[in-house]
Amino acid sequence: MVEDGCAENAISLLILASSVLGKVLKYCKKHIDDKEGDPKTWDTNYIKVDHN
Repeated sequence: MVEDGCAENAISLLILASSVLGKVLKYCKKHIDDKEGDPKTWDTNYIKVDHN
């Protein structure tokens, strides 16, 4: 968004529960740090959550 000029001084986040934001950050960190393994398998297992 920043590179495309869509954000002026900040990138707005939707109001999220802290537990959801924590999962998003863990997901991003996993994909940045883990250069080995099959990310699709990890993703498939990671998104299995209670939707309530």
